[in-house]
Amino acid sequence: MGSHNKVVLKFSPKNVFWPPNTPQLNTSRTEWLQWLNLHAYGITGVLVSHIWPPFAYQMSQLTDDKVVEIIMGHLEDEFPAARNVTPESVIVTRWNEDPYSYGAYSFARPILESSSIKSHEEAIQTLREGHGREGNTCVFFAGEAITTRAPQCVYGAFLSGIHAAKTIAGRL
Repeated sequence: MGSHNKVVLKFSPKNVFWPPNTPQLNTSRTEWLQWLNLHAYGITGVLVSHIWPPFAYQMSQLTDDKVVEIIMGHLEDEFPAARNVTPESVIVTRWNEDPYSYGAYSFARPILESSSIKSHEEAIQTLREGHGREGNTCVFFAGEAITTRAPQCVYGAFLSGIHAAKTIAGRL
């Protein structure tokens, strides 16, 4: 299971310190952080910080306040006017700690590292085939990790669910 956490920062619309019409903002300091500018889409004063590993996992050792402090530090480096602004409200996700998901998305790396499977596509095909004992296939996988058309997306999960359902129906 992979982790992709978010920190949603709501600022007063009069305190927008970033380019208001640029949908996506990147940082030059790190590869694990990027912002979606919801202000550009009409949700005024809101930045969504997308956080990938390794920091997505390191966050579990930090308080929400410390996570926000780190994110704000990156914003201040990119946009000096951020030094004079404090978010009105904040939401910090921790998907890898959620007992119902333990992560935000699936990925094939564990099967690639522990088997003779050589490619991501081959791993996906192996998972799509269905599994069971001695010709009695009874477990079929579906989800956003079991597609090459729309990986890590709801649409990909939907497509793989249709594939699994058709496979099961064809065996009845």
